[in-house]
Amino acid sequence: MSSLVDTYEKKYPENWVVMQNRIEQCFHKMTLDEKRLLILASPTARMIDASEKDAIEITAEQFANECGIKISSAYKQLEVASKNLLNRSFSYINERGKRVGVTWVIRAVYEDGYISVCFPDEVLIMLKEFDASNPFTKYKKENVLLLKGEYSIDLYHIAKKYEGMSTFQMTLEDYKLELGLPKSYNRINNLKARALEPAIDEINEKTDINITYENIKRGRTVTGLKFTVKPKTKPKKPLRKT
Repeated sequence: MSSLVDTYEKKYPENWVVMQNRIEQCFHKMTLDEKRLLILASPTARMIDASEKDAIEITAEQFANECGIKISSAYKQLEVASKNLLNRSFSYINERGKRVGVTWVIRAVYEDGYISVCFPDEVLIMLKEFDASNPFTKYKKENVLLLKGEYSIDLYHIAKKYEGMSTFQMTLEDYKLELGLPKSYNRINNLKARALEPAIDEINEKTDINITYENIKRGRTVTGLKFTVKPKTKPKKPLRKT
């Protein structure tokens, strides 16, 4: 196990979130605090090579500081998020062709000032195994945890997934599906005003990338969106005088 942990430390430092893209496909069903809890748990699960028996601790102080929220409400938000994940489930087809149901969290303990959670193997795999067979996305914690918009984390994760390509396209139907948008967003004006432009504005203001978009049209009808993702230029360090 130590050699595996050493590999993780070398490739992905502790301040990096690394997740299989399958998790992002489930994000749209989660609340903001549930997403934050998973993001905060991601480095620890990877660094200790966690198993189902390993409890991952998140303190109210850490949650408040890293997410930019008040310490007075942090513990309650953590508690609610963990309880939601205890009740939230997903399913998959196993190697025998049988459907398997799994909850996101299998155990949560509520201590003074912190909670500890245990994840099932199916979730831990998505937080620890990254290769060509398990496509993944990585980014620094501080670039995502301060996002507060309903769809900002979802769009940020999608944009980081395609950052190396500089541009990517999505049909409107795919965009609505990826973000879990309600039917009221079928009108393009509603979608842009509530689930696109506010998320882009917040991402551009608070994170390490800039996103722009343009319409893809068939005739006069908007059928999709073309996104451009660019990393922000880092300020140059002043030269030391000798």
